[in-house]
Amino acid sequence: MNDTGEFRELFSAPQSELVIKLVPDSEVGDTSQLDGRAVNPPGPRPTPAPSGPPGARQGIFQGISATGTWLPSLGDSGLGINSLAMDMTLGFPLPTRESPLLVTSNFAVHYLESPTSLDLPPQVYDAWIQFRWLRRIGGRWAADLAVRPGVYSDFQTDGNDALRIMGRGLAVFDWTPTTRLAFGVAYLARENLSVLPVGGLIINPNDDWQLHLLAPNPRISYRLPWYDLPTQRQCWAYVGGELGGGIWSIERSDGRHDTVTLNDYRALVGVERRVPGSLSRRVEVGYVFARNIEFGSQTPDYRPDDTLMLRVGGSY
Repeated sequence: MNDTGEFRELFSAPQSELVIKLVPDSEVGDTSQLDGRAVNPPGPRPTPAPSGPPGARQGIFQGISATGTWLPSLGDSGLGINSLAMDMTLGFPLPTRESPLLVTSNFAVHYLESPTSLDLPPQVYDAWIQFRWLRRIGGRWAADLAVRPGVYSDFQTDGNDALRIMGRGLAVFDWTPTTRLAFGVAYLARENLSVLPVGGLIINPNDDWQLHLLAPNPRISYRLPWYDLPTQRQCWAYVGGELGGGIWSIERSDGRHDTVTLNDYRALVGVERRVPGSLSRRVEVGYVFARNIEFGSQTPDYRPDDTLMLRVGGSY
């Protein structure tokens, strides 16, 4: 579950599942990238080629990705979530390839395993399309703007609040040759967390380390040297944190319309195999804690037990 899958990586594609990330996904993925492919990391930048940003594919198609996430229900008071998500990104020059408009469509299903007393539906869905504009301003500034209308529902209720419009605006400043400062705000359209300040530092001290000290999804990555083939493939290990959750319009068992909001925090470690222009893959394991479920009706809040997380994904 992922409302802010793009916040970790400035100039990257979103990642979807129920997790708030700081640029993707997402959510809020993991270098400065354009849909999983490197785009102008901090430091001196060569003059861009006329064909567009480094790493961008020729033509409209820019990438496709799929992600599966498993959160088991541990104990009678647990909440299990099994998520499957897929998205595809197209790129259009606006007005040039160096200032692209990225259009990403996503569909995700989240299977819920909850106590009967919660009266949650067996599954909820995300279906959204995002319009994201990347623009370099002068020599040291860049802008990352996005709007994401979507439907978040169990597809059983006809409530108007199933349609939600999320968005964000970020500014990026090249502070030093190895450090970027990012700051902005995200609108999550949640009842309990509508507006979220985002930002922090992106530090690339050398080719082996990437420090994305960005709230709410920090990540520190290290390139494993024994697997590296320059320009062909790289393997990175990382540790990080995420703010997870989402909001959906649902129908209760007695026919009443309601909304349900999930919140949690996640600490994770992972390994990612990056292959430019081909299939990249990642595996992550984590611990999910401080979980909370809130309803739009008078139903009391519920706090599921902590759980574990296993997530696998691939992008092309």
